[in-house]
Amino acid sequence: MPRKKKTEQDVQPDIKTDIVKRRLFHEFTEDDVHILNEKIAELTEKKEKFSEEAKTVAAIVKGTDGEIKKALAAKAEGGEEREMECPVIINYTAGTYTVTHPETGVVIESRPLKAEERQQGLFDEEPKQPDAAEQEAALAEEMADGPEDLLDEQHAEEECPAEETPEEV
Repeated sequence: MPRKKKTEQDVQPDIKTDIVKRRLFHEFTEDDVHILNEKIAELTEKKEKFSEEAKTVAAIVKGTDGEIKKALAAKAEGGEEREMECPVIINYTAGTYTVTHPETGVVIESRPLKAEERQQGLFDEEPKQPDAAEQEAALAEEMADGPEDLLDEQHAEEECPAEETPEEV
């Protein structure tokens, strides 16, 4: 029978080896320090970015809180002030100036006319300019009679002066 080679374990059967994890102090190498510096720089940039975003979000939250307060106050009051176009009635006969609410028709202001308001201007209203459709319709009507109708009398005389007109016999 062949003989077996003896190993170290065979020589000392009562010794066992194992690995145990423990927390021990490790002194950093230059490479370790370089890696840590890069990580610190990266984390600092990330922190600054998030800090700016947090400020923005905080400002949005603060503004939203203000809007909520305004909306609650308006709800409690049952309405809010708005700029509206109010109808004005100037009665020259009665000498009154009256402003009414556009939605409710309630009289907001009623007072006698001031001296300068009592004068009705001759040119208060600008003459109405015909719109493009009206102008087009008028031109089409004139063109229906023929182009000679478009000429005014003076222009017609220039083309055919009286001295060149053939005399009737």
